[in-house]
Amino acid sequence: MAPHRLISEDELLPRIAQGDEVAFTALFKNRYGQVCGFIRLFTEDDEVIAEAVQEIFTKLWVNRAKLSTVSDIDGYLFILSKNHTLNYIRQRANEHRNQLAYHAYVATSEEMPAIEPELADPHEVLEKAVNQLPARQQQVFRFRQQGLKNPEISKRMNLSIESVKKYQHLAMRSLSSMVKNKKISLLISSCIHLFF
Repeated sequence: MAPHRLISEDELLPRIAQGDEVAFTALFKNRYGQVCGFIRLFTEDDEVIAEAVQEIFTKLWVNRAKLSTVSDIDGYLFILSKNHTLNYIRQRANEHRNQLAYHAYVATSEEMPAIEPELADPHEVLEKAVNQLPARQQQVFRFRQQGLKNPEISKRMNLSIESVKKYQHLAMRSLSSMVKNKKISLLISSCIHLFF
């Protein structure tokens, strides 16, 4: 059995692009430490680093056909590492903000005054209730009133679509709990469902 010939760096990318697993394994072994170092520039969390390296190399393999056009593997790996890690950090920050918003909602929802409408106009009652919502819920609700869809609201507010949906849900729950009069509550529900 002939010994395996070492693969040069220049050969790796074209071979990986054609689906060569041996070349991919060689690249992984050669660049593992370097990719860890790139990610460590953005986070010191070893668990995040290990998970990110796995996802980056998985993405590299899944999109291997693109490697035939890559001339600078260091730059390419650095950009993949940076983008992946920054996306991860943004996602974690959004999740943290959502948790804080939810806890704030739970803490204040019982303190929110009930609106006992004196006026028969449900639009005025709805407007009063919306003005009492927390800022993010109010923003999402108002954008929905303007006819914007979740992806548009997501871009305008720099939130994930899941966050937009969560704020919509919280706004609906808050409005329902604030309006105690059953007749007006039904009218408001019909107005709300025009927007959601």
